[in-house]
Parts: sequence; structure tokens; C-alpha cells
Amino acid sequence: MSLPSKFAVSYVFQNGSLPPPYHYELAIRIEPGRREALYHFRPGYPGQGEGVQLWRATFPLGLTEREALYKKLVALEFERPWRAGPSPGIASPVRLLTITGARKLTRVPAFPASQKDQARLLALCKAVESVVPRSLKEEFEVRYDRLKLNRDPAGIR
Repeated sequence: MSLPSKFAVSYVFQNGSLPPPYHYELAIRIEPGRREALYHFRPGYPGQGEGVQLWRATFPLGLTEREALYKKLVALEFERPWRAGPSPGIASPVRLLTITGARKLTRVPAFPASQKDQARLLALCKAVESVVPRSLKEEFEVRYDRLKLNRDPAGIR
């Protein structure tokens, strides 16, 4: 199975509407023609004030890794028809996933209608998250833990 020339992935995870300093968002972007992928992490809410920054990093993602990821995504049938279900509520985590494959651009609903598709969405997201180097994830987790320790519950230093 060859990698489509326009293969791209955009993934955003928000851990739900939690009070500061417990809310965070992360994003992974894989773009065609780039040898690196992007990893973003935002502790807190945009516009929350001092201490809320977007942490950015790039990491190498070669052709072999892209092909392996694409193969996993195809095996999970990302290009299948998806039906959106109702939102479970504001405290629920949100996963936004868009994949450009061989046939089309697929937007996977944040809250799929069936339990089987909900499990499929989680598997797709795990596959995408797996390309981020462990050391990079750990670096951002350590920074986030330090940030939480230095804030009071209102998110003020």
C-alpha cells in the first residue's frame, strides 16, 4: 500500500471543560511534503491570562513512519461513512480528527453515534498519538506538572 501524495492528519484533543489548571489541549499535524510533524500543547484555556502559552515542537516523521501510520488508519477504516451522535456534555473530552487519504478528506465526528465507532475513533487517535516521540510527550507533561504546581485553583500564579 503506497502513501497518498496528499496524506495529511490534523488531530486536536481537549480534555473537557475542567477548571484551571487542569484543562489542556494538544494537537498533532502531519502535512504532505514535510519531513517533520508538529506537536502543540496548550495548558489551560486560550485567553485565560498569564501562564497560558502554546508550546510547540516539531519532530521527524519519515516516509516509513508515515506509511506505517497510514496503513494503521486504513486498517481502522477511517474513510468509512461516519455518523455523529449527540455530545455527552461539556465535561467530556473532545477529539477532532481530520485525515486526507487516497480517496478523500475525512472528518471523523468528535462524538460518533455508535459505541463501535466511538472505539474506532479512540483507536485512530491512539495511532496518531503514537507517532509523537515519547521523550517529547514526557517533556511537555513535566512542564505541565510544574505549571500546575505553581498555580492556585483559579489559575493565577
